[in-house]
Amino acid sequence: ETAFTLILRRSKTDPFRKGIQIRLFQSGQTVCPVQCMKKYMMFRRSWFNRNVSSALLVDESGNPLSRHLFISKLKQILKSLGFDDEKFQGHSFRIGAATSAAAGQVEDHLIKTLGRWSSDCYTRYIRSDDQTLSRAQQAMCCL
Repeated sequence: ETAFTLILRRSKTDPFRKGIQIRLFQSGQTVCPVQCMKKYMMFRRSWFNRNVSSALLVDESGNPLSRHLFISKLKQILKSLGFDDEKFQGHSFRIGAATSAAAGQVEDHLIKTLGRWSSDCYTRYIRSDDQTLSRAQQAMCCL
């Protein structure tokens, strides 16, 4: 398989609760969403040895993982790895995705599409380090 579809039943970007489909494609890179999903689903099947919730992320009992529990577990893991867990919140993923896409020179309209933004507010999420700002200023000086 070269792609898979995630179906979000609810999302803050889906005010009419129609559900959202997100297509993720094989990257051919070390971290590939398709390969990671295949491995996760194989692990999940072997761990539970039975059918579990249709939710993508489940707890140790096979029940859907709540947003609160997900963020709590994530912070616990980050802290154990030596990171400041207070710097990570639920919206950190949106900030990180927008920042990574911008750093990778992904076109603005694609950042907007990938993040499911209906306005240009995604630009507020993009974080630029000093090196990026310096390159931008140098490029402007050469115009």
